Amino acid sequence: MKLLVTGCAGFIGFNYIKYTLKNINHKIFGIDKMTYAANPEIKDIHDDNFKFLQLDINNSKIKNIIDDFNPDYIINFAAETHVDNSFQKPNEFLINNVQGVLNLLNFINPKIKFIQISTDEVYGESEHPKAETDRLLPSNPYAVSKSSADLYVQSYRKTHNIKAYILRLTNNFGPYQNKEKLIPKYINALVENEKFPLYNKGEHYRTWLHTKETCYYINQLIEKNLEPGIYNLTSENTIKNIDLLKLIHETLSKKINLNYDFFEYFDYKNERIYHDFRYKMNDDKLRSIIKYNRRNFAEELEETVDFYLKKWESK
Repeated sequence: MKLLVTGCAGFIGFNYIKYTLKNINHKIFGIDKMTYAANPEIKDIHDDNFKFLQLDINNSKIKNIIDDFNPDYIINFAAETHVDNSFQKPNEFLINNVQGVLNLLNFINPKIKFIQISTDEVYGESEHPKAETDRLLPSNPYAVSKSSADLYVQSYRKTHNIKAYILRLTNNFGPYQNKEKLIPKYINALVENEKFPLYNKGEHYRTWLHTKETCYYINQLIEKNLEPGIYNLTSENTIKNIDLLKLIHETLSKKINLNYDFFEYFDYKNERIYHDFRYKMNDDKLRSIIKYNRRNFAEELEETVDFYLKKWESK
């Protein structure tokens, strides 16, 4: 199988490359624009089954790559993902998350299958689990850009006969995530004895899915040749932000000496008006087809803490 993986140096994309090269014998052509959030270690991967090229998916050269490599699947991880940044630079999110996807769609043929990696945020804030058929109600520029991309993918399924998948993910966590994201950002704050900004006393809920599980499901989707369409992927690891931070603090305190008690590390902030309280999805559609032996969340989180400690101590 030949895979063209765009956004391969981002958090989930990089993990997907490493996971797939280790577990499956696919030929992979990786592309990434290499923005501030990209992992430069992508250039250090030396494997006969992997080739990397630094390129923006908005570049017209993408057509030649698709034509020459002739992939069986294109998996698009490429996206700007930081919600706060989307309010400051909404045009960049439009260009990268919408126009970039449209550029890819315009250059593929019906023989190539397309997997768009999306987010639970397209459904908007919700207390009730959203199914794949529910209406999209995005509430920030990032979510709007991902919703728009999803709609383009759906339209090309109908008008251009593209065999396309949309995989909507809950919050992923694990190794190699950028320090601007909550879990590595908090670990770094504890290690550096820095105050951590805490909004609304950490009362918001988020659901967490280890990136290894995401990688497994993407490859199973390919292996089982699922019917094109929309699939949600979430987990049972729903927790308040404050409780997640407390769990990280407790885990880290067993490994290094922390100078302050848990509540002394925070710089308390007022609520951000655009901060959604909770997202919730139902993923019975996908999990009824593909089974996965779920791991313990606390153990996965401890592995993640250990990864960042080891990585930062080596620098």
